Amino acid sequence: MNDLEKLEYEQATEDWRHRDTLTWQIPAVLIVVGGVVVAEAFKMPAGTPIFIKHVLLLFALGLAVCLTVALTQNIYLQGKSCELIKELNSETKRLEFKRFGSWALLILSWAISIFLCVLCVLSLSCNLWS
Repeated sequence: MNDLEKLEYEQATEDWRHRDTLTWQIPAVLIVVGGVVVAEAFKMPAGTPIFIKHVLLLFALGLAVCLTVALTQNIYLQGKSCELIKELNSETKRLEFKRFGSWALLILSWAISIFLCVLCVLSLSCNLWS
């Protein structure tokens, strides 16, 4: 492996590590921030206009969808980094990337997004606030 290939390999592995960190941070932000917003929407006093509660739920839904799309893109690009690392490390061919956790987090993020979507539809169509 020449110096240029070694540099490219090091940058690809650094990119993979960065994306792996993001893969675990994105769902954490989604759960914490989304959970707080939904909890605040449901524990607001009875006199609070319903419009404000709907806006909070829609905000949580928008956040969930955006972060889930970002996670999907991140996992896709991390897969491309895996392919590049394997290609650059063709001498050993022993690299195995286990990505079960990444896919589980992606499924969890989509499940949260779908749950928030259902919650928003139900809150708009019937009275969940009483």
